[in-house]
Amino acid sequence: MKIDSDRLICGMPQGTRLKLSLPALRAVHAQATFNAKKLKAFRELEKEVHEGKCYLTSNGQGSVLRVVNLITLRLERWDGKFCVEVGKWSLKESVVLQTRAQLPGSKMRAGELAMQALRRLTGKELSVLNPQVGGDAAVEVEE
Repeated sequence: MKIDSDRLICGMPQGTRLKLSLPALRAVHAQATFNAKKLKAFRELEKEVHEGKCYLTSNGQGSVLRVVNLITLRLERWDGKFCVEVGKWSLKESVVLQTRAQLPGSKMRAGELAMQALRRLTGKELSVLNPQVGGDAAVEVEE
């Protein structure tokens, strides 16, 4: 059985993931130091790493890779119709910010299991729909 290192690292505590990400984060910072646009992007990446939304690693050629584990939800009705997210509403601006049809989803957090992320997604982001996840609910892993 092949062990997926990305999935293994995703399940690690945030402190461990941060330690694994620091060498790559330093490399990105070194490349961004003298460029304001790159420095801004670095700050956003650094925030994501520290919040546990992603971790950084490198490939065999020395390039830095940002790894994010996502969970998506296919919420299906009895008649086969399913829920699709068609935009992101901004309360601040009272406008739809993004318009792209996709399954509702979220980035998994450090140390979070798939079912925990699913409960967070249905309990917070989709709470207005009051989805009932049960019956023959299953978590399927897709590569």
